[in-house]
Amino acid sequence: MADDDLAAAAATGLHILEGSIRRIKLSVASNEEILKAQPVDALGKPFPITQCSQLQDNPSLGLPLQVGSFESCGATQIDKCEGHFGFIELPAPIYHPSHVAELGKILNIICLCCLRLKKPNDIPPLCVTQVKKSNGARSLELKAPLKEVVGDGFWSFLDQFGFHTRRTCHRRPLHPKEVQNVMRKISECYKQFGVACAHSTG
Repeated sequence: MADDDLAAAAATGLHILEGSIRRIKLSVASNEEILKAQPVDALGKPFPITQCSQLQDNPSLGLPLQVGSFESCGATQIDKCEGHFGFIELPAPIYHPSHVAELGKILNIICLCCLRLKKPNDIPPLCVTQVKKSNGARSLELKAPLKEVVGDGFWSFLDQFGFHTRRTCHRRPLHPKEVQNVMRKISECYKQFGVACAHSTG
């Protein structure tokens, strides 16, 4: 506190407690902390994002804006805003563009039947590949060898992850929710990672 502030406090009879900072702990905010700190509307509810057009020039999401000021702090210039917590709750999971390649690497060494490590001579037959869509978005798909006979029920081993398909082609898209469920089950079954897979279909 500045000397002028101390003098003003003494003149008004206020007792100022003094202390020193001994430690500062920095950590990544948890999902719960972000939810508590996010901007809310007049009713105390999060700002809903329901369509893509709301992502442009939205005063609830922060700077930079084409016109006006940021509703959370009133800033109109980037260097006047220190940033604010916030999140967009999507109705369904999507792939993080920076994680797609790493997810593919993990899934390629895991048997999607039993979630155990594949045997070296089984990498592949089934192969997870990265796909780039026309809009630039990246996703994952599962490919079977062309010599493999793909009939009804070939992809049924994936039903355990929440999606059923009757596709009889050699390519099968992996929905982000499926991959999320796979990763969760892998986490639950981590103790089995030292046991090699006994499936020949990957």
